[in-house]
Amino acid sequence: MSLPAMLTRRRVALGFVLAAPVLWLAQPTRTTLVAGVAIAAVGEALRIWAAGHLTKAQQVTTSGPYRWFAHPLYLGSSVIGLGL
Repeated sequence: MSLPAMLTRRRVALGFVLAAPVLWLAQPTRTTLVAGVAIAAVGEALRIWAAGHLTKAQQVTTSGPYRWFAHPLYLGSSVIGLGL
């Protein structure tokens, strides 16, 4: 199994493992916490909007955020990660 395939299969577990040192090394301030929460809220809003337009296993979705992004749920998750 290639390294990218191995990392893909274990991405959730790796996220939890890497979260521990990130939280330990973080030195947040009020400003960075507010900015991070605001960025994460935008990502969550995108995910909620995208989920509302999704019709699984029925047809290809082309409305809402799917009009502009191929994978808005993944994009929303990435923005949430950026905020964190």
